[in-house]
Amino acid sequence: MKKAFVILLLLIILAGTGFGFGYVPLRLEPGTQAVLFSKTSGWHDQTYQAGAFAWVWELLLPTNATIYVFEDETRRLSVRSESLLPSADLYAAFLEGDPSFTDRIDLQISYQVSTEGLLELAPGGLRPDGLSDWYTDTDSRIEGLVLRILRNTIEDAASSSGSLTSATVSDTVTDRLQDRIPEIELISVVVRELALSDIALYREGRDTYMAVQEARRESLISAARNLAQAQAASDQRLGNLERYGQLLSDYPILLDYLEIAAQNDTDPLDLTDISELEAVTQ
Repeated sequence: MKKAFVILLLLIILAGTGFGFGYVPLRLEPGTQAVLFSKTSGWHDQTYQAGAFAWVWELLLPTNATIYVFEDETRRLSVRSESLLPSADLYAAFLEGDPSFTDRIDLQISYQVSTEGLLELAPGGLRPDGLSDWYTDTDSRIEGLVLRILRNTIEDAASSSGSLTSATVSDTVTDRLQDRIPEIELISVVVRELALSDIALYREGRDTYMAVQEARRESLISAARNLAQAQAASDQRLGNLERYGQLLSDYPILLDYLEIAAQNDTDPLDLTDISELEAVTQ
């Protein structure tokens, strides 16, 4: 009986030891999550969180599995945009009061690497000691993307009848940023400052500018048309003179006729017209 008890106790200890080796949360500190790689199964398709039950048999084999533990860091990034609406200087010149069309937006973005991101990045080479550098690079990516998103959003609002609010800006940045960088999890996008131009006034200046440009274009077209007509008339007169000269050179007798016609203020044959002269000589 005593022997059976000892055997049972040993089995319980072995089972407990085996369970402990394979129980992943025992290897994790609060505020961390892990990605596991084993020689027998490769990369696991899930992450492991501290406090969440997970037992992995691959950990029972010595040197078979490696756990990469990442801290659940919340990254905070400030992005400030100050930009001039397209061609605002040109449009402002057609408005009274010298209005300013400079937009200022200040955002605070909080994010962290997502679970899906770790499952993709770890097999690609990301390790816990490189997470800080990854966040630094991602900060730069986010800032560049956010500035482009803000510029496009402001320009879209300026060219349409829409208006921008803090909620609109926050939602737009969140949706587009999450779509472009799926390996991050956006926690919040807070608009700390939103100073936008008067879009209605901007459109008025733009419409006035366009109207002036259209009137100028029509004026240039009209002037070009008049110049072309004058040039055509001048070319026709020169052509007629050349034709008169050629006819008089070929038929000198016509000089005598024209001189008599001029002296008597009469042209019985109506030959002063170049077409008539050409008809007579043919």
